[in-house]
Amino acid sequence: MKTKILKLKFSSNVHFGDGGLTKAQSTFRADTLYSALCIEALGQGSLEKLKELCEGRKVQISDALPFIKDKFYVPKP
Repeated sequence: MKTKILKLKFSSNVHFGDGGLTKAQSTFRADTLYSALCIEALGQGSLEKLKELCEGRKVQISDALPFIKDKFYVPKP
């Protein structure tokens, strides 16, 4: 299996967390990322293609973790 690390760079401020703006997290879970991808795919008419890729395990999504330049901050197991 090939693995790729994608660095997400946002052009504006983002907020991750449950509740209001006072409760934030430095990471976001895979289901949150998948939901965002589904919303974007739906808007582009490619939701079925995304679904096929995920169900066929050609695309797998993990939780997003923070990084600075080329240093990744991965939690200890």
